[in-house]
Amino acid sequence: MNSALAEELLGRRLIVCAGGGGVGKTTLSAALALFLARRGRRVLVVTIDPARRLAEALGVAPEGNRIVEATRTSAGGVLEAMMLDCRLTFDESLARHARSKEEFERVRTSHLYEHVATALSRTHEYMALEKLHELHHDGTYDHIVLDTPPTRDALGFLDAPQRMLDFCNERIFRWFVPEDEGSRLLRFGRERALWLLGRVVDQGNLGPIAEFLGALAGLFGGFRERVRDVQATLRQDGTTFILIASPGRSSMHEALYFGRKMRDYGLRHRHLLVNRVFDYPFSERPLPPLEALFSQTLGLGAARAGRLITACEKTHQRLADLARRDAEQLAALASALPDTMQLTSIPQLDLEPVELDAVGTLTDFLFGTIPGPGEEP
Repeated sequence: MNSALAEELLGRRLIVCAGGGGVGKTTLSAALALFLARRGRRVLVVTIDPARRLAEALGVAPEGNRIVEATRTSAGGVLEAMMLDCRLTFDESLARHARSKEEFERVRTSHLYEHVATALSRTHEYMALEKLHELHHDGTYDHIVLDTPPTRDALGFLDAPQRMLDFCNERIFRWFVPEDEGSRLLRFGRERALWLLGRVVDQGNLGPIAEFLGALAGLFGGFRERVRDVQATLRQDGTTFILIASPGRSSMHEALYFGRKMRDYGLRHRHLLVNRVFDYPFSERPLPPLEALFSQTLGLGAARAGRLITACEKTHQRLADLARRDAEQLAALASALPDTMQLTSIPQLDLEPVELDAVGTLTDFLFGTIPGPGEEP
């Protein structure tokens, strides 16, 4: 059993699975969450994976921020899953920050809101953190596991709160606060902004646009505080990041760089999981004599038996080379990790899990009795 990883998970309420795209974060998030449920905990796993593989693996189809029970364990634990709806999360967040229901309705009913909300809800990284923060403070769950959104740049997830904060702090919004609010300087800035806006916008639309931006400025006031709360939550001792990579050289380099940046951000991370490691248990063993098998047992002629033996030897060598390549890359990665990080390798499965039993098999590899790469049964 990977006792260090188990202890880390059991001791943290928020578990963020992070890494580059295509490394198996979705499936591993489900496997970690299932382990916690098997220990009698109430667990929620959250994903915004557009392919919805996690929903298939858990046997549910969560949509629109709807939480669905995936399974109950013999230890009394419960595993639930939620597919994050980024647009709905954005709408709900702004509604909470509005000074009044009327203010939010004034923004929401504007034809401009659709464009702004759609653009901002596409910041999947921040919307995932927003929902994580909300669920954390709700207190329903012992643990929440977040499958971070697929992205070409894993660092985009770490930068998401600051990018959102920078957007909310844009000076243009301060120019459009209502006329009865703000200083004379702000009112002067508003008049100047309206004049500039009038140069490019039809005069008939100028009033509604100014009113929309003014109301949006009021909403973003509360939104800024929320973003700062999200940043603080990520740095709490009760939050841990689990880095996930694949054996490829670029994925491992990205994981090392990601880990360094996480230290710069002051985020807790103790474990790196390298997924889909190729394991060939016969890589260091020569093939047994095959002549008797092909010639005597199967009755093949010498020429045909010779061709089959050559093909088997080439296949054996190719598989052994793949296993040695992954083993060498894992060794190089392990030597580059700081002492505070533990590396765990996970074998490549024949098929990606698409049902709960298959996810359970992966959980067993990590915490149970099934041997991993290079281990004896």
